[in-house]
Formats: sequence, C-alpha cells, structure tokens
Amino acid sequence: MIAHFFKTTLLCLTLAVVGCGKEVSPAPDGTLPNPAKVAGGGGTNQAKLPDAKGSTAGTGQPVSAEDIDAKAKANAAKAAPVVEAMLKGLGNGQPVAVWDALPAPFQKDLNDLARQFLASIDPQVRLRAFASSGRVGKVMAEKKALLLPVLQSLPQSRQPEHVMAKLVKYYDGVAMLAATISQSEMATIAWQEAPDLGKVLTADGGKLLSHGLALAEDDDLLTKLNDFKSAAVKPGAPQGGNPTVIITTTRSVSTNVVARFDDKWLPLAALPLMSQVAQWKAGLSAKPMNAQAKAALLAELDTLDGALTAVEQAVNIQQVNRAVIGLTAVSRLLGGKGAVAAQPTTPTQPTAATAPGRKVAWNFGGGEATTRIDGFLRRKQEEVTQVLGTPDNQFVPPNVQQVEVYWLYENMQINDLKRNVRGTRVAFGFKDGVVVDVRVQ
Repeated sequence: MIAHFFKTTLLCLTLAVVGCGKEVSPAPDGTLPNPAKVAGGGGTNQAKLPDAKGSTAGTGQPVSAEDIDAKAKANAAKAAPVVEAMLKGLGNGQPVAVWDALPAPFQKDLNDLARQFLASIDPQVRLRAFASSGRVGKVMAEKKALLLPVLQSLPQSRQPEHVMAKLVKYYDGVAMLAATISQSEMATIAWQEAPDLGKVLTADGGKLLSHGLALAEDDDLLTKLNDFKSAAVKPGAPQGGNPTVIITTTRSVSTNVVARFDDKWLPLAALPLMSQVAQWKAGLSAKPMNAQAKAALLAELDTLDGALTAVEQAVNIQQVNRAVIGLTAVSRLLGGKGAVAAQPTTPTQPTAATAPGRKVAWNFGGGEATTRIDGFLRRKQEEVTQVLGTPDNQFVPPNVQQVEVYWLYENMQINDLKRNVRGTRVAFGFKDGVVVDVRVQ
C-alpha cells in the first residue's frame, strides 16, 4: 500500500512531463484556457500568461501586439533551457530534475499529500510494512530459483489481470522496488512524520523510477522517456501572444505553450495534474486508522512474515509450494487488489496433534450446530486453524474465480448425514480468506 502510493506519486510527476509531448494550441480567437488557481492549497500559485486581446493579464493596461510577441519570445528563451534540463534529467533516470523544476507551492502540495496519507496509517503498521517490504525483496532475490517456478505453476499466474500474473511477469522489478523502498529515507520515522519527496528523489529517485516504470505496463510512456535523453528544446514562435517552446526528440517534434507557475517555467500540459493533486489533497482525510483496521493489517503482515519465513527455510520446491499461497499478501503490500489466500504454518498455530477439533466427531449436513463441520462456512481462515490446526495439504483448483485454494484435513471423524456415510477427509475452499465451500469424503 505504501509502495503503491509512492509509485503512483512518482508516475504522476512523470506523466506531467510526458504531457510535454502533446501539442497545445490556442483557441481560434487566439486565447488559451484560463489556467485558474492551481496547487498551493490557498490558490496563490497561478500560471502567468499574457492576454492575447492586447493587455497584460490582470492589469488592463493596453499594449501593442509587437510588445506582446516580444515579451513572449523573451519568456520562451527563459523557459527553453529549463524544460530541456527537466526532460533530459528524467530521460536519464533522474526524476529529481522534475522535482527541482516544480513550483514550490506544488512541491508543498505533494509533500502534504504524502504526509496526510502516512498519517492515516498507524505508525506500528507503517514500520512493519516497511520492514516486511525489505524481507520481500530479500526473499524474492535469494529464493528466486525455487520461488519463481512455483509461482509460474499456479493457475492464477495465467490470468493476465490477476495479481499473481503480474508478480510473475515483473518478478525482478517487484523484488528490487520492495528492497529499494525499505532501504530508502522513507523507511525512517523522521521522514514519515515530515515527508520530503525531494530528499527521497535525490537519494533514490533513479532506482525508484526505474523499478516503478517497470511495473507501469505502459510501453508508450517508456518510449517517450527514452526519447527525452536526447531532447532538444528551443524557443518557438508566439501563439496568440503566448510563449512556446519546440521540443525535438528522435521520434517527434512538438510545439508546447509554456507558462510561469509561481517562479518556475513549465509546459501548460502540466496544469491538469497540478489541479488534480490540489483536489486530492483537499479530499484526503488524515484521520487516524481505527483499531479494527489496524488489527486486520497487522494480521495480514503476520501472514506475510510467516510465509516469508517458510520460504526462507525451504530447501526444495515442495517446501516452497506449501508456503507460497501465503505470499499473496505481497499484493496488498505492493498495492495490488489480491487478498491473502491462505494462512501459512506458524509456530503459534495448533498442529494436528494439539488441535481440539481433530478429536471431535463432526456432522455434515445436519445435527447439532456446535458439531457441524459445514458450520465453518463464511468463517475466516484463522477460525479454522484455531479449531483444526494447520491443514495436512492444500491445492489450487482450476477455477480460482470461485475458490482460490482448498485446505485438506485427513483422518477426521465425520458423519455425512446427507449421504448417510462416514467421512474421514474434509476440504475447505477459501475465497478472499473466507470459507465458501466445504466438501466431505
């Protein structure tokens, strides 16, 4: 979740600059859309554009068309080297060049957005998440030879939109991004209390950009960024009295209207993002996490840590296979939508020998509510393990849309009242960590 927020913020900055590749033209009457008030929260950060109708914006003082064009050309000459440095810096893997080119009020908005987001996460959860992120990167790197083949064998890995498919496709990128974030300034309590994105971008921006873009699944974006390495920017002819710059790359030539935001020159294409960030900031609540949400996230991190420990200790694919289901918790840590699919074996869970439910004579399809094995329907995985201990086996069914994983318990005493037979095995099917199917054999 934290990695996802930072990756999104970084890509937002990137997309603002990539918007430079779009040609922006004035309306037929020679005017441009009013940039209005953007960023800075208080509305002090405005784009400065001369009025094409013969007056200087905001003053009402009449000036000649020649004067307007002359000023536009002078401003374009100021903007061109600034835009070129920003594009080349980004193209060469240095996103701090974009940060340095942003107006101070917009930088403040982005830092405030990060602060509000982090304030909404309990400090204990934050620290655990960063620590787990480091373990994810380490385990994925060190156990790749065992772990990747197991992930590739799962049916979910063949479903393009499933988080497991993306984890397999971008395995190395996920591992490196997780490790980089856990080792960055962001992992410190001091930074989390007073976020400074510029400081992080200066120290680790190149790595974060590289790994983040590898997960962006946007070939056009990657192509444009590569083109920026050789970008040449020169002043263009005024359009409707507004300054322009001409951006030339190996693939395109585009004319872009530029405007002065606060004290910085930027392509006007950056305006929509600046406005959007201001809206996000206004709409994001810094309300602290409630106790229930905190407990749920800590439980998920416990699940993840248990799975990582099992993979760390594994010496063959069979051992990794038994633990790998729990690694779907990685999806939440890295911003995916997948849920924890199974609870891995941990020392605190009862075993087959100690679980109280292994000694009970169960009923299926009827009988007392307290002894109905199908009474586990809609119960969480933790409730199953508390009663029956860890499963003897588990397997992934072909149709994971309905059931993500089955847990199998052997040597049970089950009276199947539906078929009037005795059963010795029960399988619990889980979806999003909840029992959705119970089968007796």
